[in-house]
Amino acid sequence: FSAAETGALLHHHGRPQPADEIERLLDATGGWAAAVELAALDLHTDPAWSGRPGDSTRRYVQDEVLAPLAAEIVDFLTATSVADRLTVGLAEAMSGRDDAACLLERVEDAQLASREAPDSSWYRVEPLVRFPLLRRLEDQEPRKLQALQRCAATWHARRGDWDEALRPAMLAGDWELIGAMIVGPLLG
Repeated sequence: FSAAETGALLHHHGRPQPADEIERLLDATGGWAAAVELAALDLHTDPAWSGRPGDSTRRYVQDEVLAPLAAEIVDFLTATSVADRLTVGLAEAMSGRDDAACLLERVEDAQLASREAPDSSWYRVEPLVRFPLLRRLEDQEPRKLQALQRCAATWHARRGDWDEALRPAMLAGDWELIGAMIVGPLLG
């Protein structure tokens, strides 16, 4: 959906939103029509929408998107869900799988992820898919979530990509790594 179509749908549901909230909803849903519709329904139960999929959306993603997938794909997507964007190396580190390149291609073929640009080695998993998996980790496996965040932070830090490393390091509470990221560039 476009911003105009999303705004019209929300208005139809009696939940008009300002332009910045519509953009946030589009970012969170990837503009998928079903996801926008479900987000509109979620707004009825949670008028202070958080920008993350609500119960209706999570159930839809679980039942209609994830359930038909092979378990190895769901496990892979779950392990990599803490990263906003992925490359094969990061996906290998987070999933512990040496076939991450093949799995990323399968996820892309299923239209659950896309490359940032045609020639890019970076992928973005659709937020509609990523957020429910991330939420599952938060609710059911917080230690695994923290370990995955630390893994992503460490992977980026080892490559000197401090901007990408900072957020997962903070979420993991890895203050030692955060300190190294602050001091490292200063010592240069």
